[in-house]
Amino acid sequence: MQSNARHAVGRLVMGQVLCAVALAGTALAGPSTQSAEAATAHYPAPGKTTYRVVNLAPGEFLNAVINARGEVAYSLADPWPGPGPGIGPTSSWFYDGVRSINIGRQGVSGFLTIADLNNAGQVLGFGELSPGRSGVSIWTKRHGYTELGLLPTTDRILEAHINNHGVVAGSAAGGDNVNLAFRWSRTNGMEDLGALGNGAYRIAYARGINDAGAITGESWALESDYHGFLWTRATGMVDIHTNDSDDSSPVGISARGHVAGNYHYDGPDWRGYVWTPRDGMRDLNPGGVETSAWAMSASGQVTGSIGSFETGRRAMTWTRSGGLVDLGTLGGDTSGANRANNHGQVVGYAATAANGFRAFAWTARDGMVDLNTRLRRAPPGLRLENAVAISDNGSIVATSNAGLVLLKPERGGACGCPHTVGPIAASDMVALGAPLAVAVGVAGDSPAAPYRIDWDWGDGSTASSASLAAGGGERRSASLAAGGGERRSAAVHSYATPGIHTVRATVVDRAGNRVAVSRKVVAWAPGRGIAAGAGAFASRYAGGTQVTVHPGTARFSFVAPLAQGAAAGIKPALHFDVPGLNFVGADIGGVVLEGGVGRLEGSGAVNGKDGYRFRLAASASDARGDPGRVALKIWRVDPATRQAVTVYDNGEPAGRPGVQDVAARGGEAGSALAQGNIALH
Repeated sequence: MQSNARHAVGRLVMGQVLCAVALAGTALAGPSTQSAEAATAHYPAPGKTTYRVVNLAPGEFLNAVINARGEVAYSLADPWPGPGPGIGPTSSWFYDGVRSINIGRQGVSGFLTIADLNNAGQVLGFGELSPGRSGVSIWTKRHGYTELGLLPTTDRILEAHINNHGVVAGSAAGGDNVNLAFRWSRTNGMEDLGALGNGAYRIAYARGINDAGAITGESWALESDYHGFLWTRATGMVDIHTNDSDDSSPVGISARGHVAGNYHYDGPDWRGYVWTPRDGMRDLNPGGVETSAWAMSASGQVTGSIGSFETGRRAMTWTRSGGLVDLGTLGGDTSGANRANNHGQVVGYAATAANGFRAFAWTARDGMVDLNTRLRRAPPGLRLENAVAISDNGSIVATSNAGLVLLKPERGGACGCPHTVGPIAASDMVALGAPLAVAVGVAGDSPAAPYRIDWDWGDGSTASSASLAAGGGERRSASLAAGGGERRSAAVHSYATPGIHTVRATVVDRAGNRVAVSRKVVAWAPGRGIAAGAGAFASRYAGGTQVTVHPGTARFSFVAPLAQGAAAGIKPALHFDVPGLNFVGADIGGVVLEGGVGRLEGSGAVNGKDGYRFRLAASASDARGDPGRVALKIWRVDPATRQAVTVYDNGEPAGRPGVQDVAARGGEAGSALAQGNIALH
């Protein structure tokens, strides 16, 4: 708890901000916006809309941003191009409404990754400037890259956001506890926004900027807390932390200068809030049930979750006129609302009764709609798992079992979409020398059109549907077999080397349009002292500053020798993917068996960056119906504080929904597999 000085600070801050609004006129005002409820009444509801699916690119999803025109900027962790373990590069792309352009640029030792995108088509991204120095650039189709530079005392950019006028706000870091919030414009270049605290820790982070140029973020303040701030040219940095909590952290700012974020008292739980100049910081749910704000739209609509570990977390949205709304689920016990557009449409993910995740769209009129039920001409087996962003034109970016996709609303005209390719159907694991049967489906406007399919097996061998050449343990399909409005191709391959292999299928139509999908397969040798596993589980809870970090479908693959009976020639490997996080193990030891649980430790890279450690515990699948369990923790050591910073941890204690204690079997808490297999022999 804080001293009474907090109340005095709050009253002073409120007076400053109200005065600034009156004097500055439009300092906090943005473009006039219609209320979310009013706009929804004049816009097609997702429950009445059907969508065409556009494959964006193969690889593991890291992040994506969509603008009002339906253009998309996104980053992926690319499949490792060679056999066995390795750290694949990250790549960034821009979808211009017709095609995806690879805009990933290799710097000294890394690739550009996406930070933000505005309605003018300006892409903001990260890249290395020189060894140990990273910055941000603005990319456009017409002008290419513009480097923004760095503040004098910093050497890397941590976070960045861009408004529709091309003004950037972000956070930069240097040595000795230097973390600064900055503003960049073509007119003024880089500007240090200052900090609330005047002590040894001069720390500030910018979390958002609106079109009027108002910037929100948090800064070290008083003696031990982070406070939310609002910066304008007229007022400078102003403390907007006006309640009796400890820390507060904004997540977004509206066109009118209202701020949404989360605050907490002592302990791990955070609660959502909205701040306005008139009312100060108000809890999203004064009734007491926990909330977590994830984002705020320009119209002021907040999205996130409501509930707790004990009660389960469900998607929620908040508007000034409608208050807090619990969006429910699709039959399971958890859901989350990622984003809302300026017409009141909300998108996110929801669990089903069968323990899987489905992408949803919601409006006040139609409620929660499973987007899988609104697809037209989709290939067989395609499953949308998480809707991560939505445009004002109704286009939706979603993750799926076939990679990242864009859903384009059908409005009577021609889609202009290429053919859509579904997921590669295959076993998660295959024994060395045994045939691996794979298949992939395709759907499009012209089901009778000829397609060619090229297979890349990830071990240096390839195949094409153009011929039936034998050899190498493979059979190749002569063509995509027609069936209704869909076509399907099958192929067979066998592996001679153990490891995690990436299978890629590229489907080419008569016009030369190429659409690719990929998946991982573990090749191993049963009974030869090798432990292996591959599959997926529902990642509901994970470690981090807020408990909502990286929920969704998690996919993992590992292969390693047993430490007490190591097989020769086996190089340990671990790959793990969950929305927003890609981990590839590097320096890995053998699997240690303890009480029926295999334990694996080592180092690796998160989203292409080295310097992380991991610890994995896995219990085997068995013939009695136990699917097996996996618990994974990934962390790094902060170079300034020397403290461990957890970036992922699904090893939650017993008693929380969906997590069972396996300590009686010598293991630890973790997640049961929804699909796949774990073998420890």
